[in-house]
Parts: sequence; C-alpha cells; structure tokens
Amino acid sequence: MESEIFRQRLADALNLAKQGAYPEARTALENLCVEAPDSPESHYYLGLACKRTQDIEGARTAWERCLALDPFHHQARTQLGLLSAPPGTEFLTDSGASSSPLQPSSGVPRVQPAPLGARSLGFLMDSILFNFATVPFVALFILFFLGNSEIEGDPLEWFLENGDPIQWGTTMVSFVVHLVFIPFFYYESGMTPGKRLLGIRIVDVSTLEPLSAVQSLGRFLASFLSSCVLYFGYLFAFFNRDRRTLHDYLAGTFVASSESVPMTLPEKGMTGLLVFFAVIGLGMSALGLFFAMGGLLEMLDQYPISPF
Repeated sequence: MESEIFRQRLADALNLAKQGAYPEARTALENLCVEAPDSPESHYYLGLACKRTQDIEGARTAWERCLALDPFHHQARTQLGLLSAPPGTEFLTDSGASSSPLQPSSGVPRVQPAPLGARSLGFLMDSILFNFATVPFVALFILFFLGNSEIEGDPLEWFLENGDPIQWGTTMVSFVVHLVFIPFFYYESGMTPGKRLLGIRIVDVSTLEPLSAVQSLGRFLASFLSSCVLYFGYLFAFFNRDRRTLHDYLAGTFVASSESVPMTLPEKGMTGLLVFFAVIGLGMSALGLFFAMGGLLEMLDQYPISPF
C-alpha cells in the first residue's frame, strides 16, 4: 500500500472515531491492519478502538502486535498496563501513567537491554571513527600553533618544552569535535554509527522515547565521568540487569536492542561529514606514520645500534 494512501485511510478511520462511530472505526482499522500488517500505528489505534467497543482481549492483541513491530511505542506500552482502567474521554488521548522498562506492568513486553558484547564493539567502532575524524582538526591546530610561535634553538627541544600547551590544545580540539557529533546522534536517533550497525539504540529510561537535547548533552558529558579511574563507570553495567552504566543513571537513559530507525536528512548529512573527515584523518595518519618510519630509519643509519 502506498504510504500516502495509508495515511489517508488511517485519517479517515480516526475521523470516524472522533465522531463517536467506534464500531465503524474499528472495522476500518481492522481492514487497514490486514492490508498494512507491518504498521505499528494501525495496530495501536485498532487497540484503542477495541477498548472502546469493550473488547479487552482484542485490544491486548493489537497492542502486543504494535510492540512486536515497535518495542519503543510508548503509548501502546502504557495502554497495555492500563487495560483495567476506565477509558478516557477522548479516543485519541487515552493516556495514563507511563510504564518503566525497569519495572514493567504485568503482561507488558519488556524491552531488552543491548548485550554488553555488542555495546563494547559499538564503542570500539565509534572510537576509531571519531578519533580518525579528529585528526584533521588536530593537525590544523598544531599548524596554527607552530605558525604563531617563534621556534628558537633545536626544534625537538623546543617542542618538548612546549609539549603541555600543545597537549592541552589538541585535547580541547578533540573534545569539541566529539561534542559536535556525539550529542547530535544521541538526539537525532539515539544511534551513533557504530550503534546503528549493531542494532543498538539509546532512549529515555522512563518513556523509551528519544532523548531530549539536555539528556543528549548530559549523557555525553557524564561519559567522561564514567571514564575516570580506568573506565570504572562502565563497570556498573555488569551489576544490574538493565546493563546501565554510570552515565546512563546520571542522564536517565537506557541502551536497548533495536531495529535501526531510518536516518533523517540531517543525520545522513552529519554521518557523511563524519566519514569524510575520518577518511582524511586516516590518510593523514598513514602519511605521518610513513614519514615517521622514514625518519627513524634515517636516524638508525646515522647512529647504528649494532657494533658490527
């Protein structure tokens, strides 16, 4: 079914519900679920229609199907925990207290935390990608610093004497690059490139919905605290069933196994930009290694280690 046709038919069914014609709305939604069985929204609204027509088991089946298609559909998860509560006054605004993935209501499917192995691999992949993407900016900073400095005497000795400001500067450049990209991916989809490849998604722990801008920034900053003292904050994930790290607790987030959500246009652009800088950084690193090896061989020729 074409998406435009689907949206129109869903809107027609919801209009029937708004007019109080719940049996007719239910019939329309049942037909829509048959023709578009992979649509979480059609199953969610069918559940509401079933609830309005006093078919509790039908509502349960529809919402469970909705969650099978989209485990992060917060409204369906909430409704499953409220089947015994009286319906609201509006068909489209039936709501209630949110259910938590940590303490789900009886019978509500639980979102599974991402396996630690997959999270570790995703972290490694992201670290490699982001670190290579940082290389061009670090190189620009070093060139700028050298261009605005007066080098006197032996260049190597001068470099060693000025190592601290260079180190602090490169650290800040790396921090800013990560600050630009990582919170953006948290906010846009909850998936950094490495997490997307492995089917891992970061969501709000209470609602399972996407992170707010404040949460995205907070989780990024809190991850530095988790990294202190040999990544101690990451060890928290080994001691709770939801595999939450220290920065997950501080930011109120939950890392779950998830189907990859479609990329938005801004996310596609940022991913392309990230990969572009990472490829440049990889090339610069390879060239740097090549010249470093050449300099090392030249030094060994001048100062041979072997006595023979």
